[in-house]
Amino acid sequence: MQWKIFLFMGVVGTLIGLTYDVFRAFRISFKRSGKRFDFVSAQVTDVIFAVVSFCLFTVGVYVFAKGEVRSYSVLGTLAGIGAYVLVLAPVTGRIFRIFFKILYKIFIEFPKKLFTKRS
Repeated sequence: MQWKIFLFMGVVGTLIGLTYDVFRAFRISFKRSGKRFDFVSAQVTDVIFAVVSFCLFTVGVYVFAKGEVRSYSVLGTLAGIGAYVLVLAPVTGRIFRIFFKILYKIFIEFPKKLFTKRS
């Protein structure tokens, strides 16, 4: 039973790693938007990431370990995060960065060019 909880919490750790990659790609893609937006977006995304990660871990412990936080639950989550960083993060990070750069061009650069006064 312990190995099942370890593996399921590894999946939770992988989801936490994926969540981190989404927020990291967002921050990288929208970095040129302005100093004030950069600061606010960094603070907001950090708080959202912490809340989402906490919720994922808590739900994982509640569902898979019947609410008991054991060392193998925490180690499984850390192993999942580590596996994600080593195996999947290089690929998914690029995909997310491309996606958010496209969004940046659509919602930031295009409206600037469209509504900027030309001389």
